[in-house]
Amino acid sequence: MVLPSPYRFVTSSIVEYILNLERIHPDRLISVVLPELVERRWFYDFLHNQRATLQKIELYIKGNGHIVVTNVPWYLSA
Repeated sequence: MVLPSPYRFVTSSIVEYILNLERIHPDRLISVVLPELVERRWFYDFLHNQRATLQKIELYIKGNGHIVVTNVPWYLSA
């Protein structure tokens, strides 16, 4: 599925799609898998955006408890 995203606002399009699924199917549990970049050094985290964390927070705040978010670590080899 392709979601339109004006001005490259990817997170808002994905969150709205998931919240719409939750409204359409109120009796189902929705599972969202979010990849998170894992760096070798802890201070490298400040250099990368925290898009997955923002999506997770927005889904928890705007959702009604039927959304489960799973974080999957994504390691870059260097």
